[in-house]
Amino acid sequence: MIPQIPKKPNTTILNKAIWTHDGTVEFYLAEDTLGSSVLGNKKTGNLAKTPTKVDSVDFGQWLKNNFSRDDYIFVKLDIEGAEYDVLENMLKDGTIVLVDRLYVEFHNVKVNVPAERDDELLTAIKKMGVDAKATPICT
Repeated sequence: MIPQIPKKPNTTILNKAIWTHDGTVEFYLAEDTLGSSVLGNKKTGNLAKTPTKVDSVDFGQWLKNNFSRDDYIFVKLDIEGAEYDVLENMLKDGTIVLVDRLYVEFHNVKVNVPAERDDELLTAIKKMGVDAKATPICT
């Protein structure tokens, strides 16, 4: 996917998986690559049976180390089921408050997470002052 991202001035591209820690994570490639995931139990995308190790970045800590509260941070998060772990980690470590506006695509059905968890996460994030919205529940 990285070669397909247009090169723009003042843009940094990290060829890493968004995750809950810096290091490496097992990554399951999907047949069309757009549905790839760090979650091997994802039901869609015809994921490879054998994962590939890829570099990962703790997204919340990356935001903390690269931005300040004065910056306006808009996040569109579509990470194929990993959004639950990433957002819960950001709530836990407090880095979610760095985000001003969040649009998240939840993949509950695809990764066996109860739909109620989407609402719980959105409510907790909004309580932290983040303007958060989610796409409709995946089917």
